[in-house]
Amino acid sequence: DQFSALLPGAISGAGLLTYSARLSTLRDDPDGQVRAFVEACERLQVFYAVAGFSIIPRTMSSRTQGDLYPVLRRFPGILHEDGVGFSLEIEARTDVIREVNWLTAIDDAMLSRLGGLERVRGSLSGAVELHAYAGGIVFQAGRAPRIGDVEGCGIPESYQEVNDLLRSLRFTEWGMPYLWTPDGVDRMDATEEWVRRFD
Repeated sequence: DQFSALLPGAISGAGLLTYSARLSTLRDDPDGQVRAFVEACERLQVFYAVAGFSIIPRTMSSRTQGDLYPVLRRFPGILHEDGVGFSLEIEARTDVIREVNWLTAIDDAMLSRLGGLERVRGSLSGAVELHAYAGGIVFQAGRAPRIGDVEGCGIPESYQEVNDLLRSLRFTEWGMPYLWTPDGVDRMDATEEWVRRFD
């Protein structure tokens, strides 16, 4: 288990908190993980937060990150987390999201841009559960994270449903690439494809 706090606020004016837990923790108590996420979003009054299944490599070298690229392309439900890069890209903005995943939180200001809670609730199927809290809302796309498989079961439909609803909130002005790629693959093109993978 690992817990880390990264605070690029001295540069961007926005903070970042990252928490990682073992897959067995989620397997044994998915409802508890959802509750913990919702409670953390309320305590921290986040403008945006996301949770899902991630691969944490042994090293964070660009080569190791590039080696993961084919895995990410095949399994689009994997959450590739680089909150530091996103924080630096958006600077002091709190009106955009990067992408969606199993759990996606937005604040009340962004929720109002979507027409409010009742409009959002009415536009979703039963595959997506909503968890309202004081300050925002969490979208839960299924009981547990799903990684999908473009060569098999495809992209999780519940992830696509949340993506379709929140697409207008997505940050689109990337100046630096978000993904590392193998030699010969343009990092900016890969980044733009990745953030649009549920479209």
